[in-house]
Amino acid sequence: MSFHHTAGTSGERARALAFMAIDTLRGGPFRRALRELKRAQHMTKRQLHAWQSQQLFRLLCHARQTTAFYRDLIPSRFDPMESREVLSSLPILSKHQIESRLEDFRSARYTDTQCWMGTTSGTTGLSFGFRMDERRRLRVLAELTYFGGWAGFTIGTRHVFLRPTFPDPPKHPVRLWTRNQVLVDTTRLDDAQVSRIAHRLDTSGARVLIGYPWVLELLAEHQARCREGNGSPRGRLHSVITVGGPLSAVDRQLLEDAFGCSVFERYSASEMGTIAGECEKHRMHLNVGSLIAELLPYESETSSARGAPRRLVLTDLFNCAMPFLRYDIEDVVAVDSARCSCGRSSPVVRAVYGRTLDQITSPDGRWIDPVSCGNLLRNLPEITHFQVSQTDRDRYVLRVVPSTGFGPDTVDEIATRYRAFLGPEAQIDVRPVDAIPPLPSGKRPQVLNRVRRDAASVDR
Repeated sequence: MSFHHTAGTSGERARALAFMAIDTLRGGPFRRALRELKRAQHMTKRQLHAWQSQQLFRLLCHARQTTAFYRDLIPSRFDPMESREVLSSLPILSKHQIESRLEDFRSARYTDTQCWMGTTSGTTGLSFGFRMDERRRLRVLAELTYFGGWAGFTIGTRHVFLRPTFPDPPKHPVRLWTRNQVLVDTTRLDDAQVSRIAHRLDTSGARVLIGYPWVLELLAEHQARCREGNGSPRGRLHSVITVGGPLSAVDRQLLEDAFGCSVFERYSASEMGTIAGECEKHRMHLNVGSLIAELLPYESETSSARGAPRRLVLTDLFNCAMPFLRYDIEDVVAVDSARCSCGRSSPVVRAVYGRTLDQITSPDGRWIDPVSCGNLLRNLPEITHFQVSQTDRDRYVLRVVPSTGFGPDTVDEIATRYRAFLGPEAQIDVRPVDAIPPLPSGKRPQVLNRVRRDAASVDR
């Protein structure tokens, strides 16, 4: 597939051309990834099975030779077409299992200096650090470009990205320039901050807006209030792309009305890249060009009916620095059996359950980004899982599953961190528990707003 840049301004075209020139000097890994991603979306089932099996064979051999965990689990000899059977014989791994034995999953062929070091978002428990080799990192960018292209986003497109940056250091200005990205921190939000974000968006010249649904909803409501009596939106944006949580039909309509453009949903994870993306027909296609997706019964669910909710287990075919084989992403999804009218043959995700993040507020009324709540405990090994529940305007219960070294000092440290983050009025109740039970969806959310949930129950 040749690369056709559709950006409108000379600055956007210049960035795209510069990026592709650098890719040419590297040997073209980005272009190759784009070609594979597109081709995989149009393969027949037989073609896709054969192609994925070849990629999987290479990865399994690599994992056996270079990672301690898989050394005795993967046979020394097997045929490429048997790779699926080998994969199915491997254990399904939870985030906690990987986090507790990180070194055993890291390939000995790569050093930290040869890898991009990432951190999972921690939306269902504690986050952990992972490695990604340079080829996989470029493929992640190719995924953003390929799936984003369906929404009018590509290399060089001017865009605003709304995301929490706490406690990560800011991106280097040169990197922001090459990506043509306006990065806006959404760690803490009040009316004044939402107003500033709206002004930044209006003056940015961006054609694409990317952000978490709940943040975009706040911005959309602000835009609607400001526009009351002034007619329809100006329609400067070409599209809005939501990330980090499912998008309801009501919220989609809210965003479309507020911003005057089409809304596209992207389903992704920091350790997996793009899992699925929404096409021009607004149906979400699985990324079969980088991942093998297993759809398994979850909890006590045994139904085999088509379209029934399924536990999603993923294998990344291209991250050699830290192979993710049969990784439980801790999401429940439903896949549609009907082929999409866009012409692509890849499976369509009808719904993603359980990734909706509750939003809590600080005692003074600021919205708090739920991912930031997890980042507060990123470097605290004395606990394995946790859950934050807001039970009143200024009251918060933190349920934590203790690990080695947990004690009164740990309790004090957790309370101190959250009180410093939420404000001095915050009443923090830290409760050690043996386990955190799942919701009916099968997820164990990191953040719950019990005040809003109880109110919603009364409303119904």
